[in-house]
Amino acid sequence: MTSSNLAFELFTLPVHVEINTFWTTLKENSYFLLQQTKTQKNGLMRSVLGTLQNVLDTKQSPYRILFRRLDGTFLQVAVAETEKKIDVAWLWIETNLNPLLGNLEEEEREPFVTTKINSIVTRRGAITDEISEDEKVRKVSRSFRQTFEVAPTERLVSCKVYKHHI
Repeated sequence: MTSSNLAFELFTLPVHVEINTFWTTLKENSYFLLQQTKTQKNGLMRSVLGTLQNVLDTKQSPYRILFRRLDGTFLQVAVAETEKKIDVAWLWIETNLNPLLGNLEEEEREPFVTTKINSIVTRRGAITDEISEDEKVRKVSRSFRQTFEVAPTERLVSCKVYKHHI
């Protein structure tokens, strides 16, 4: 698999995300941030955060790349389970997107990035669950693929998400 193909596998449909204290910025440039979830050294705190994520159905990959919007908010454009993988996506962005973004007007940058990333995700194959409009389907599918190392061309046919009430 080429580095471009690997990078393309990590891109997701751009979605608005919040910056919070659970993430550490590892790299950034004028347009993007590469972040990693903070690891809690305290076992109790790690357990509480894990439970909170499960209850709120917010389990995320430990690495993500965000696009910095004009209004100061962010769009998540890529996720990965390892730093090595997310670095491949970061390098692709720095090589292929950053030079082009520097030539665009500020208000043209977000539409360009969202169109480019959407194009990459949809070209990956229309049969993948990653292009679903339903965010929960995308999350469950991504979690399923990561847990069972399923090929991107395979589909999650059915799932039942159980919510635990405390």
